[in-house]
Amino acid sequence: MTQLTKNFSLEELAFTDKKKYQQKNLEIVTRKHRVNLTLLAHLLQPIRDLVKRPVVVTSGYRYYWLNRAVRGAKHSQHRYAEAVDFVVRGDHGPEQLERVFLNIKDERVFDINLISQCIIETRSGKKGDWQWIHLAMITDRFRKSKKYRFEGPQFLWTINGRDYQIWE
Repeated sequence: MTQLTKNFSLEELAFTDKKKYQQKNLEIVTRKHRVNLTLLAHLLQPIRDLVKRPVVVTSGYRYYWLNRAVRGAKHSQHRYAEAVDFVVRGDHGPEQLERVFLNIKDERVFDINLISQCIIETRSGKKGDWQWIHLAMITDRFRKSKKYRFEGPQFLWTINGRDYQIWE
């Protein structure tokens, strides 16, 4: 296991529950991806320190075919190891994630100018609602992209993955 910070490893940040893609996803991690995943781990570590509970990465780096398999956006920052989705173990309730979200927004965890997005995402499924935080960082690739006009970090929420609302 390759530790990136006290509580986060490279393998965690390249994890997928899609067994078919797990090994290939780890094998494809390039040096640039590893640098980005290390930076993401350094964003997650203060969150872990704040909540004093395990922060579980549900989606980190995703190579092209894995991203397609999970129906990720074509230019998802996950494909470039620039984004991570996570939950806090022991309390998947909306109050805990909202507290984490607000601590990030209010700059109690790290400098928010390091991130492009922080989103509370909720999906409903056969087993009930599932909620997580999506955290995306700013990179040179992101800044140079013509698709994005960056005007500061966005704090959003969605209940369906399509309609995003600004968190006021």
